[in-house]
Amino acid sequence: MIQKIFEIRAIQIFCAADIVLLTLSMIFTPQAMVFMVLSNYAVHFMFLLMLSSIFFLILNNRPLLFISLICCGMLAWHLRRSANQEIQYAPMTDKPSICVIQLNTSNIPEDPSIIRDIILNENADLVTIQEMTPYWASIMDTILLDSFPHKASMVRIDPYGMKFYSKKKILGSDTLFIDGLPVFVAKVLISRLDTVSLYGLYPVSIDNIASFSKLGKQLTKVATHIIESPNPGIIAGDFNVVPWNAEIQKFKYLTGFSDCRREYIPANISDFTIEKLPMEHIFCSDHFNCRGFKTINLENGTYLGVKAEFQLN
Repeated sequence: MIQKIFEIRAIQIFCAADIVLLTLSMIFTPQAMVFMVLSNYAVHFMFLLMLSSIFFLILNNRPLLFISLICCGMLAWHLRRSANQEIQYAPMTDKPSICVIQLNTSNIPEDPSIIRDIILNENADLVTIQEMTPYWASIMDTILLDSFPHKASMVRIDPYGMKFYSKKKILGSDTLFIDGLPVFVAKVLISRLDTVSLYGLYPVSIDNIASFSKLGKQLTKVATHIIESPNPGIIAGDFNVVPWNAEIQKFKYLTGFSDCRREYIPANISDFTIEKLPMEHIFCSDHFNCRGFKTINLENGTYLGVKAEFQLN
């Protein structure tokens, strides 16, 4: 019965058109909010295309089978192009290296003390924390300052506060304001001769087309400042958009920064839900080789943040 339904010419054309148009909207996203939101779920749609190809294989429906496979391949190529292109991460050398963890206080559990052991087990050199209010600043100082004696702060009562905790010496910090958006910058001495500029960024929340446009303008201006800096750079933050978003890709193109994230499918299958999207990012300049990237979860599997490891070329 089902096989006969999908053999009807009109239904085949309708299904094929839907598959192709949705795939193209994921890759070349129109400036409409519904398509912007749908593009966040490109990975999920890719797997849906894989399942649909199996479904059409069972039905022996070759036209829809091939269309599903081709569209799945196009989407996989699009996603792979936006991730780290290295076949494998760079091996350890004797060059200076740094490990960065990016957190947001909204993901910290009710008992914040449990994250201390998690952070220490990850051998982090730097911890960047966003939405740093005076309340959270005092709590995190109590938890982390023993292990991370150097800090740089931009504490605010709104969600744009940030704080850096470091095992390495912080030479100084500054706050840039770009269209009202605070960008926190610190200079970190990672070796006797090497200084890194660490940027903390928390853009506007994305809730309409205008906010996407504002995000693009903000990232472009941040990119201009980064290009003018002579130091190797690392930028971390909750950008409120997925890695394959066009504004993120433009920012990486302008700055020459790379994403250490090589894949978008979580190791824990329970994390592969529509609620859990990769919005937190850590990018590095071409002065670095990426040595690793991972998502950090609590023992119960709750998302906490991301970690990236870098080594100077």
